[in-house]
Amino acid sequence: MNFSRISKKNKITITVIGLLSALMSIFFSSIVEFLLDFAHTYLNPYNATYTKGHEMTIQISVGLLILLGILICCSLLFKWHSRIYNLLNRLFQFNDLKNLIFSDPLTTKSHLSKNVFVISVFIALVLHIKQLLIGDIHSGTMDEHILEYLSSILLIIAAVILIVSIVYLKNINIEAAHKKIISRILIPFSLLLVLVFLEEISWGQQFLKWESPDMFIDTNFQNETNLHNFINPFLRFLYPMIGIGLFIILFLLWFYYKGDKPFWLKLLTPHPSLSYMAFFMACTSYAGISEIFELLLYPFILLYSIRILMCLKYPNSVQLKPNY
Repeated sequence: MNFSRISKKNKITITVIGLLSALMSIFFSSIVEFLLDFAHTYLNPYNATYTKGHEMTIQISVGLLILLGILICCSLLFKWHSRIYNLLNRLFQFNDLKNLIFSDPLTTKSHLSKNVFVISVFIALVLHIKQLLIGDIHSGTMDEHILEYLSSILLIIAAVILIVSIVYLKNINIEAAHKKIISRILIPFSLLLVLVFLEEISWGQQFLKWESPDMFIDTNFQNETNLHNFINPFLRFLYPMIGIGLFIILFLLWFYYKGDKPFWLKLLTPHPSLSYMAFFMACTSYAGISEIFELLLYPFILLYSIRILMCLKYPNSVQLKPNY
């Protein structure tokens, strides 16, 4: 192995990840103790006793992070990633899959899909590491409300982006029928996002200062003046339908759709760069009500809306033939 032949970027990556892995190994016990204290202090409102099982879970999670760092360093040092890439390319036509995920024929922004993929993978990994280390935030705590507000803000941002996208749609050189389909889907979807955002922040009490009537107190599961808590018993079925159903539909559209897709379908179908996040959403939705599913769904919608805006604001003229 000749270290001088390794690229500067890989050298920096190896150094940073190697140092972090070494520090985590040296201060392993301190890190585990800190995470246990943090979870017990801030994420345990009922002062439940943490068992050896909780400690072991955190130890395993930290150990896996260290192992992952070591594997990344070894992969870059000995070029394992190149060998794995070549093997996957021979077995699964990896280049075609790479082009599918990292390129978007509808926009001139060549790095958009790659950036979306990196961001979606990062979000999914961070949320799952959080789930492994501390689990769900307990219902009714201040931390849960803050997290709900912060995540739900993504919905209102996505709604605004979609409305702006409709404005850019007027300048696109496509058939009027395609524009009509896109508008008729994006406008109701934007309004739905606004409604979900208002529901998440309990808009009746927060803005209109409504008092919860007896009907809400008797039937609403959180005694809040909103609508979605009435259907809480059905969310355990609705979440899997959305998560697993969405992934199956997207998988079929991405890999098994035959023939040319019309422009409106290409635009409105989530891009394959979101495939990793869609897969994780499906995996987390099977249990029904899941905090992590919502935390994945809202960034998914935001990234989806950003892609639509970029495709309409910076369109690829090759894809905008009048007869397309």
